[in-house]
Amino acid sequence: MVRAALIALTLLLVAPGASRCAEAQEVDNSEERITLVAEQQEVEGDVWRGTGGVRILYQDIRLQCEEMEYNRVTQDLVARGNVVLDQGPTRFTAEEIYFNLGTKTGLFINGEGFVPPMYAFSGSEVEKLDETHYRIDRGAFTTCDSDDDSPPWSFGVRRAMLEEEGYGRFHSVAMRVQGFPVFYLPYLVWPVKRERSPGLLMPNFGYSETYGTYFGLPVYVPLGRSYDTTVRADYFSDGAFGLANEWRWAPVPCNDCNLLLYSIWDPNIQDRHPDKDLDEWQWRINGRHDQDDFLGFRLLAEVEALSDIDFFQEFERDFNANTRRDIYSYFHLTRSWGPGVLNVRADHRTTFLSKRVNCYAYPDPADRPPECSILPLYCYDILFPAERPPVCLEPVFETVDVTLAQLPEVELRVRSSRIGRTPLYWDLISSVNYFNVDRGEGLAGDYLRADLFPTLSYSLPSPPWLSVAPRLGGRATYYTARYETTEADSPTSFVDEAIDRTYVAGGVDVVGPSLSRVFNSSSKKYSRFKHLIEPRVEYAYLQGTEDTTEIPVFDEVDSTVLTNRARMVLSNRLLGRSREGVSARELGVFELYQDYSFSDPLTRSVDAESQFGPLGALLRLVPTQGTGFDARASYDTLRNNLRNTSLAGSVRRPYGSVTLTWYQGFNPDDGSRLSSQVRTVLGFRKPGFPFRANLHVAYDVENRDFQQQQIQLNWEGSCWSIGIDYRDLRLGQFPTRDWLIRISLKGIGALPEIRGSLAPVGN
Repeated sequence: MVRAALIALTLLLVAPGASRCAEAQEVDNSEERITLVAEQQEVEGDVWRGTGGVRILYQDIRLQCEEMEYNRVTQDLVARGNVVLDQGPTRFTAEEIYFNLGTKTGLFINGEGFVPPMYAFSGSEVEKLDETHYRIDRGAFTTCDSDDDSPPWSFGVRRAMLEEEGYGRFHSVAMRVQGFPVFYLPYLVWPVKRERSPGLLMPNFGYSETYGTYFGLPVYVPLGRSYDTTVRADYFSDGAFGLANEWRWAPVPCNDCNLLLYSIWDPNIQDRHPDKDLDEWQWRINGRHDQDDFLGFRLLAEVEALSDIDFFQEFERDFNANTRRDIYSYFHLTRSWGPGVLNVRADHRTTFLSKRVNCYAYPDPADRPPECSILPLYCYDILFPAERPPVCLEPVFETVDVTLAQLPEVELRVRSSRIGRTPLYWDLISSVNYFNVDRGEGLAGDYLRADLFPTLSYSLPSPPWLSVAPRLGGRATYYTARYETTEADSPTSFVDEAIDRTYVAGGVDVVGPSLSRVFNSSSKKYSRFKHLIEPRVEYAYLQGTEDTTEIPVFDEVDSTVLTNRARMVLSNRLLGRSREGVSARELGVFELYQDYSFSDPLTRSVDAESQFGPLGALLRLVPTQGTGFDARASYDTLRNNLRNTSLAGSVRRPYGSVTLTWYQGFNPDDGSRLSSQVRTVLGFRKPGFPFRANLHVAYDVENRDFQQQQIQLNWEGSCWSIGIDYRDLRLGQFPTRDWLIRISLKGIGALPEIRGSLAPVGN
């Protein structure tokens, strides 16, 4: 019946006339139905006119306005007054439009449009040329989803052409922030699509006192569904020129791989580094490959190489990277079978060490002249002949390159596993390595090492308040080369003569007898508290090859120290059981501990020695989740003076965090303070609030000097974000002071980074 009524209303369009308060009209045009709705309707020949709440439905088009005139033959329409046109995910609004339903094209006067996935534009004239192309005159382009006439940011354009899932070509572009222009471009091409597309990326620029003004222009080229590359040219105002090429690939899912090749031509390199003989062309390689399944193994690989680390630290734009003093490359395969893990690894690390020379020593701090007190303590560890005068000189640095490489390592580890149905457990660490070592000053060589370290453990049957767990193991290590040493037992070179090292390792851990008491609680959070007094004795025995001066040292396998000592611990623990569950949580612990050696003395003074080590104390409190306090102290019982103390506290909440650490070191001979350092980390982040901030400060109380100051500020807008970083780092030989501004626009990406470096404060 409804369909019959609609057909009858359609027939009324054949004859001229007027209709008031008609609900709907259907027009059959070339087998396509058009639904017209208006409060007042009028038909004159082929023209339909409607006013008041006008709506039109045709295929995927839905249009509404205040008044409209439609020609059913040509399918042209003119709509005025609060016009809204929806076509799929695309929406247009305008004061007036001239539109053709057949071609689905038209002109929007003072119109605004939204093109997926997130692009919005407006103009005095917006013309829809076909299904995917648009023309804009005297308008604006943005990705902000805002009804405000002045969005947070926009590109004002004199003329533009847009293509859905294509490119936008903008003429006379002025970027505006809150309506205020910040920069201008005569022409801009930008992809307006979800898929990757080739083209120029946003340029990078900045300033540094070292190399002057910097400008970089990158070009992005997708090479396929799983590969792309970016080429960048850099220009520095002091005359340097750089070229970079970055490759990214993901041949299979769960991959994250890239390779960066970068070279710089610097005609002024010798002026900047007069102490080095450097070529004008410098280069750097950074690459990473991460693959979950490679022939059944997990593959991780990273490569780093560069011509000169000091040179590239001047050009590095990463705050963390430009203070590094080493480069590291590795290739790692790992696979698990039950309790066993097989690792195959090759790596290469070069560390650039700075050695102080021309710095005289004062073993007794009281003998140091006042002008020498500003020098680091390790300056005084260099001993000179007694006849040389104790004068203080300005330190001079020499660079020593240390290279440690294993090519490769094959390691088999077996986690603690039960032997049959017995109460015995075993584990294993075994490896075969081929090393290449260069520690400088002639100490260089290649050699092979084989290592085997099995261990047995057993838990003795005991009551619940006592636990006794003995363990026994043995280690055998074989080397194809040894150190050649001097009379002072310091290695000078490698000798191709085999050497081995064997030792027996054993121990026992005794926990208890433990005493505990449970207290009922009236607090809202905990139903019960438990106080546990738990004494522990941890005994470790390791004996074997005593003369290790000829053993080549690469890692912890080679530097194991013979020992025969026990650690005695008295622990007080407080646990609380939550009213919401049955689990208990540790709320605090207080421990006293001290080591005792059955062989060599652990502490010595001028006229005495003791088998006991320093007495340590630990207090740790965790009253709530995210709140903690830690206090530690070490006391020399032979000389009755403190060795060191530390305090640390942290509070973490959804809206921010605070961490404070204070460390002090003392001379155990007279109790005088040698160092005092405070480190503070503040963070602010509130859910739903756009502002985030982090502050990191390290202060040397003893020398009254800031070692590090770093501030990070971030603001997340609805369609943009800005980050400001400032860092003043005064540690080490190369102090730096930098600032960095990062701006990112929704749908556009990161704008050029603005970075600069300032002269370091102090020496």
